[in-house]
Amino acid sequence: MPPVNDNFANRLPLTDTNEVSGHNFGATTEASEPDFGGTFPSGSVWWKWTAPAAVKVRLIAQSRGSSGSLVAAVYTGTTFANLAPVASKSQSPVFTNGQYVATLEFSFTAVAGVDYAIALAHQFNPGGFLTLQLVPLAAPINDAFANRIILVGASAADAGSNENATYETGEPLSGFGSGSLWWSWTAPRTGQAVAAASGANFAPLLGVYTGSTVSSLTSLALGLPLSTNYDTRAEFEASAGVQYQFSADSFAGMSGLIQLNVAMAAPSFLFTGFSPNGSFGFSVAAPAGARYEIQGSNDLIAWTTLDAGIVPPNGIVSFTDANASRRALQFYRVLLLP
Repeated sequence: MPPVNDNFANRLPLTDTNEVSGHNFGATTEASEPDFGGTFPSGSVWWKWTAPAAVKVRLIAQSRGSSGSLVAAVYTGTTFANLAPVASKSQSPVFTNGQYVATLEFSFTAVAGVDYAIALAHQFNPGGFLTLQLVPLAAPINDAFANRIILVGASAADAGSNENATYETGEPLSGFGSGSLWWSWTAPRTGQAVAAASGANFAPLLGVYTGSTVSSLTSLALGLPLSTNYDTRAEFEASAGVQYQFSADSFAGMSGLIQLNVAMAAPSFLFTGFSPNGSFGFSVAAPAGARYEIQGSNDLIAWTTLDAGIVPPNGIVSFTDANASRRALQFYRVLLLP
């Protein structure tokens, strides 16, 4: 007598993450069954699962008692006519403790509310005892756009792994990589900005956007991998007070640590020039939080301290010399102190 879930129409529901047991002794193959990743096994049994949320899931399957290779396949769809393959794998058994045992596992990204059909089968020898389990994998904290990490300052950095990261519907890089991480940064001033992403053993995919939701994102720049190391760089024109979104990803089949650095490009001196009252002003970029000292000289030999302090969060030090018009010649220099 075939198992109760021998036919696709009679697939058994998976409602939690507990391991379920079954067998495929006496199981058959229906005329319209898919090829299970090109393996064309026999004696399939079926389960169904509806993803409660967008999550990466590890499928773990085991077979005991069959000398045929264990095959597992996952599809979306509710009939043979509309099945679409998601992932599949086969594993040859080993003979241990007097019986054949095959264990396989693989991961796939599930979309919230989507129905998945899961099949187990054997090649050449259909009979075996089976177990099946779906284990949700913990996603990174900034996997979702809504949970993006906030970066602050004229120069900021953060790092995280995109292991088990997923995609949301409508993400710009969806389909190109493995799963994205998200950051957000508000430009402290107007000017050229640079985003750089470094991967552990890959050059990341990097995108720069404006917009407050995934569906409203406007692409500003896509990162170009550099020829040295595993770095990707994107430059863009930033406007003071505007929030920018960054997604970093790895190419399909890869994942790991990704570091993101965002900074205003360091400009040269920004002169405000002489004012009607005879004062002279300028601004210069420096690392936020650094100690600085502004000095003046009329001969480039003897220097006098004119100002000192801590570089503000926007990374710009501004200085006005109220007595500039009283001097025939004046030089200025800015020192960063230890």
